[in-house]
Amino acid sequence: MNNVTAPPFKFNSFKIEELRLNNRLDISTDRIHHQFDVSGSFDKLNKFFHVHLFFKELIDSEGTEKEKIFVELSGEFEFRDEVSNEDIPDFFWANSIAIMYPYLRSFISLVTMQSSENTLILPLINLSKLGPKLKENTTIN
Repeated sequence: MNNVTAPPFKFNSFKIEELRLNNRLDISTDRIHHQFDVSGSFDKLNKFFHVHLFFKELIDSEGTEKEKIFVELSGEFEFRDEVSNEDIPDFFWANSIAIMYPYLRSFISLVTMQSSENTLILPLINLSKLGPKLKENTTIN
């Protein structure tokens, strides 16, 4: 039988830090696109890593971009052992975002379903390209 080792980190919690929603925009005739961004902060002493996932839905109306929705979601991860920034496993950077995305997706669907006639359901997407950006946008405390 194979021995399974404990993962080097665990997901503790998530929190919606900020929400902006503009239901006055008519999205039926305009072009819509999504933007994602990430940042992180690593508390080496307590072994906590906070990931901030930012989402915007923008509507291009007559050459002007208008924000339909903005959400900042933060997630707390805890490392099992002491690690330095250089020792964080490569798979953490992309996987932490992938772990948080379903919470963001669910929250946006719920809020838009309850507040307007146009429910926004984010597609299943590959956010692995945000992993290097998270690593680059991480501060160490």
